[in-house]
Amino acid sequence: MIKHKIYIVLLAFVAAGVLLPRLDAGGAVQAKTGNTYFAALQALAERSFLKGVQQYYRFVLTDNLPLSAAIRTQDLTAAMAFFKAELADPAKADKAHLAIVLIDRILERYDRAEKRLDLLREKYPGSVLLAFVKGELLLSRGERNLAIRVFGSMSRLPKPRSFPALAEYIMQRRGQGQQPDPVARRKFLMSIAYRHWDEMDFEGAKRVFRSIMDEFPDSPDAPRALIDLLIQMDKPEEAVQIVDGWKGTASESLIAPLPLARIRYSQGRFDEVVTLLTPLREAEPQDMYLKLLMAESLYQTNRLASATALFDELSAADTRNQGFLQRFVACCQATGRGQEVLPRLEAYVAENPNDSMMRFELATQLMRAERLEEARLNFLPLKEYGNPYRKEALDQITLIDRINYERLMNSQNSSGTESVSEQPVTGSAGTSNQTAQTVQEGTPGTGKSASSEMGEVELEQIRRMKELFK
Repeated sequence: MIKHKIYIVLLAFVAAGVLLPRLDAGGAVQAKTGNTYFAALQALAERSFLKGVQQYYRFVLTDNLPLSAAIRTQDLTAAMAFFKAELADPAKADKAHLAIVLIDRILERYDRAEKRLDLLREKYPGSVLLAFVKGELLLSRGERNLAIRVFGSMSRLPKPRSFPALAEYIMQRRGQGQQPDPVARRKFLMSIAYRHWDEMDFEGAKRVFRSIMDEFPDSPDAPRALIDLLIQMDKPEEAVQIVDGWKGTASESLIAPLPLARIRYSQGRFDEVVTLLTPLREAEPQDMYLKLLMAESLYQTNRLASATALFDELSAADTRNQGFLQRFVACCQATGRGQEVLPRLEAYVAENPNDSMMRFELATQLMRAERLEEARLNFLPLKEYGNPYRKEALDQITLIDRINYERLMNSQNSSGTESVSEQPVTGSAGTSNQTAQTVQEGTPGTGKSASSEMGEVELEQIRRMKELFK
């Protein structure tokens, strides 16, 4: 039993020799680690699973190449299955346990790795390899003080070899050595957060970013990244809280003016948006996104003259965009420039004949301009069944026909007959009812048939009215 135990300990030390990168006298890694990953993959492909896992662990310790959890899991699936099968053989079980610990650590399944590792350390308390793995696991999980304590115990174990130097290198690399480097530590923690982000673990990335903000409250790197993450997660309220709660250096803006303008826009703080965008627009006057954001902010702050000019440019640049045209029409109407919208509306409807909303808008604007026949022609396609503007279109066609009929009848009245007052062109129900009443009462004092004296135009008007009152 004792010989078997000694054999296993020696095996662990042999494994440690494969794990160690070569360090120079100053504790720096001599060889480039860029090829370590590919060496690990080659060993795994050759089914040299122990060597492959050792190389993979070394790669995780010393290389900067980020790998997603999905890729790491895929790389090590076969090795994990192999070592789980090895657990059934008592002679190979301890080696298999160690390999599984390393795989769980590589996959950042820290709790599972630590539980199995602690059982091995109880069995082999003098193993410097197991002490190193324990310390590195604690360090990766953010428990620096415990990691330092475990690393410090290695020098008191038999044959510590290069493990203390490797531990110091790992801590220095992560900004947690004897002389902590805050820049290196913040960079290391940011890399962990970005790895979570790349793996679509947004909540994990949020936790790391917030821990960085707590540890480095004056650095804008983590809050900037977290704001971008929250916007991607469609959580603008949290992003706003970070912006408004920023307590960093006053000389350094937390985020650039454009993202800040987007946040303020989402808050409805349009005056601030205009202030933020003004210098950006001066630098890039043709940027369509800046132009749109500025135009809408001006519209919302009732600066309609300036908004009209921008929406005019936007609509002219994108003639098929209904939203730009609607805003341009609204601005023109509010500023007394209603006549300017007709050419733009006519061009849009000609290009988009099935757009019922804008055809209805064109017909309405034509009525306001007293161009009744053109308005009627545009209302006619809208009266078909199923059209959302059918009722309104029928009402307006009725109104136009009644107005035209009244004008026709007035023109035929004798000089001694009281003329029917011409009705204003509006779409109100009151006007329609009043006009209908006038038509139904007729013209007093007229005894002869009007149709006998009417030409083709008058006959066409009568035909429309007969259709109307069927």
